[in-house]
Amino acid sequence: MQLRLYKKSTIILFFVIIATLLSTILLISTRNKWGDNALIILIGYFIGVSGLNMAFAYYDTKTDQKIIKKMVTSGHVALAYAKEGRFIRYIRDARLNKFILWEIDITLYDHDMQAHNTTMIEKFNITQTSIPSGHFYVTYNPEKPDDILLIPNVLISSIGAYQPLAMEYEKVVKPKYLNSFYRYGNCLQTYEQSLKEQREKEEKNN
Repeated sequence: MQLRLYKKSTIILFFVIIATLLSTILLISTRNKWGDNALIILIGYFIGVSGLNMAFAYYDTKTDQKIIKKMVTSGHVALAYAKEGRFIRYIRDARLNKFILWEIDITLYDHDMQAHNTTMIEKFNITQTSIPSGHFYVTYNPEKPDDILLIPNVLISSIGAYQPLAMEYEKVVKPKYLNSFYRYGNCLQTYEQSLKEQREKEEKNN
């Protein structure tokens, strides 16, 4: 789903650029008619262009997180097991932050504990150099099976309504959880790796 969101953002960015260019051409071509309204016209132009770009930046950087929260609160959650990851490409968002897209082969377990083999594409922090094997939670709607996004563990653990489902997964799947969190892009780590990073950070600060 992240690749689809990225392509949609690219199309929207194209129209934002076209709108900015056309408004600039219109502004320059009518400058002889500004008269005493020159200052107001220039201020309106800069406000309009800035607002358009800010709206795009908000959409580009927040859309996936809003979709995740909406799907989680709607109960569209499933457990997934990462089997293998493949690098796709590097991308940047509207604020020029750099990310890495990974395609992941997963086994997805729905609420009926049925397993489905599929793939997902996710946007990760630039430091994600490989995808570890293990379990994590994703968004999943049976009616839209391609709408799969990685869910940070803290979001799942904050919603008590998911405890019965998590306990059922524990009994049937016996998951080996990965540490899923968001830090300038998604991160997937084994808990051993996360603890090692934490110790190194503490030693560096001391």
